Amino acid sequence: MSTEGAYFYITGGRCRGKTLSTCERYSFERKVWEKTISLIENRGSHGSAALDGKLYVMGGGGFKSNLATCEVLDTKTGEWNLIAPMQSFRHALSIARIGSDIYAVAGWIDGSKCVKYLEKYDTKTDKWSW
Repeated sequence: MSTEGAYFYITGGRCRGKTLSTCERYSFERKVWEKTISLIENRGSHGSAALDGKLYVMGGGGFKSNLATCEVLDTKTGEWNLIAPMQSFRHALSIARIGSDIYAVAGWIDGSKCVKYLEKYDTKTDKWSW
């Protein structure tokens, strides 16, 4: 398996009580960590999925509460763009990609209520559905 042009991305998170917007990637080819352009919104405990040279980042915890916002990184241009928000605000969710759809599964509302929702994001239409 070739590692040419392959990267492992780390986005946002929390450090000593601060919610981050940083984005770094590891180059398997050069075996080094690189800083990249930061997320649009600070977020931790979010989910992410990769598809067709793009990295999708969804939900999570922001500065004051949970997020429904979502962003996508075009790894070719290095630019983040906002995409349609989820229909529910949540953090600690799971994300799964099947084909060109991305699923947001469960999570928590403000750390106190378990979310039982399953939402589907259609990457072709930029729309969420239950």
